[in-house]
Amino acid sequence: MNMKRFFTNTFELARKYELNLPTNFVLLSKAVITAEAFGKQLYPDSNFIEVCKEEVDKLVKKERNPKIIYDSFKKNIFDIGLNLKRFPSDLRGMLRVIRRGTKIKLEVDHKELGELNQELNISSKRVTYGLIIGGLLIATGLFVATGVEPKYYNIPLLGIISGSISMIMLLIIIISMIKKGGMNQ
Repeated sequence: MNMKRFFTNTFELARKYELNLPTNFVLLSKAVITAEAFGKQLYPDSNFIEVCKEEVDKLVKKERNPKIIYDSFKKNIFDIGLNLKRFPSDLRGMLRVIRRGTKIKLEVDHKELGELNQELNISSKRVTYGLIIGGLLIATGLFVATGVEPKYYNIPLLGIISGSISMIMLLIIIISMIKKGGMNQ
């Protein structure tokens, strides 16, 4: 099974039926497609499903463990009971609002979604800086290779300027990554 084709078909169906897929699903699909492609580059005969099957079977077996199911039920029973107790009054309130014709505004504030959004913003800024730096370094190489005038110590001045700007931007990225908690973030 080709995971790229699977996710592409899934996204096409979602688009066709105007479904919004969760952000985590989109990120998961990207990670799986990347892992599958990387595996194919290293070992062309590899089968992503077969490689993952053993680990997935372990996870499924663990989740079906009666003790884990019981612990989860025990942990959530109080919340379930509280929600069931509040449900009739909440439903009556919603029906009153609907009868009056008032517009309903639903706001969802999810802590992890905010963190994900922040991480995506940081990552996209870094990618943008990287693309700009790459463009400047290519321009620097072209300026030096073509020998564009004016020159400073026999190096094209435009090459010096574009190379300097790219180095400054690179330092800014490195400093921001170190400040944010290291190079692995």
